[in-house]
Amino acid sequence: MNKLTMREATRLYREGNNAGRGYAPDAEDIDEVVRDLVNNYEGEVLLDRTNSDEVAVVLCGDGEMVAIGGDAMGRNVWAVKISPES
Repeated sequence: MNKLTMREATRLYREGNNAGRGYAPDAEDIDEVVRDLVNNYEGEVLLDRTNSDEVAVVLCGDGEMVAIGGDAMGRNVWAVKISPES
């Protein structure tokens, strides 16, 4: 697998979101979701977001990759399982 870029991760996140895939985690913010995936699902942070236009990406211990972002204003946490091969 090639190294996942922020551009590709964001594209996959938006594609999944637009297709109705994903879920609203029970969390106040994106950082809380990332911490939960790292601490409870043996996750590893692959990409960390630096602004509201980007997503955080966590590779969970089971091999599942999750992109976490918000709406255009950086609110309303949303998570989408992504696959760079798609």
